[in-house]
Amino acid sequence: MSEDSAATAAPCADQQPHPIATIGCDSMPETAVRILVAAFDLFAERGFEAVSVREICAAAGVSKPVVYYHFESRDGVVLAVVEALERGWHAHCDAALDVHEPSRAALSGFVRGLLELAEGDGPVARILSRFPSLPPDLMRKAADPTRFELRLGDWLERGRAAGAFRADLDSQAVTWLLLGAFNRLAMLRSVFPPTESAANVAERLVQAALGPEAP
Repeated sequence: MSEDSAATAAPCADQQPHPIATIGCDSMPETAVRILVAAFDLFAERGFEAVSVREICAAAGVSKPVVYYHFESRDGVVLAVVEALERGWHAHCDAALDVHEPSRAALSGFVRGLLELAEGDGPVARILSRFPSLPPDLMRKAADPTRFELRLGDWLERGRAAGAFRADLDSQAVTWLLLGAFNRLAMLRSVFPPTESAANVAERLVQAALGPEAP
């Protein structure tokens, strides 16, 4: 039995599975997931451009041919890590919006949850701080910013139509405002200790985006 065949049959998550392993287990051999876990942690600690294939091999306990078999190139490893993060991001956002009907409180809770993902010393927070070092061409291949813009915009529009938000709400503009603020704040909060709680920041952002509550 090959290494991949034997490893695929075994569970790939322990009590506290790595974020990449959790996302990739269903569709990838264990060896490929192990490579992504090692690469993710190295990228998070040192940046995407500073890590070599040799270092990924050493951390994952595999040879270069194994890495190239699964991902073809170093850029292929980077792309797979970013794509996995993108899948996890969309799954998190979709689940949060699906659970709650549109309301100010639900929107504030949603933004708070996103900000909390970017805080602390966890692997996701650390790798967010490294995104400025990601080559733009790889980011364009891996990320689809319009998908979430449409998802959040549709949710806001549904709330506007149902009377949860003011009648003249510009759903697209609110989406841009919130996502732009989040991108900036997430990057800062992943590097520097937050000076204000995620709950307070989320409430202020929603207040600025939606305007004051109706009396």
